[in-house]
Amino acid sequence: MSEKNNSLCIVSVKEILGDNFIIPGYQRPYRWSTESALTLVTDTYSSF
Repeated sequence: MSEKNNSLCIVSVKEILGDNFIIPGYQRPYRWSTESALTLVTDTYSSF
């Protein structure tokens, strides 16, 4: 994933986290509720 271009591709979470992945400062204060986090995990699991 180190290659920088404008094309779209599917990457794994492992690839994203292995790269220099930076979360902007304005995103850090956001806190997910337990229900929202559970919905994310459930929906992600269901999609596979």
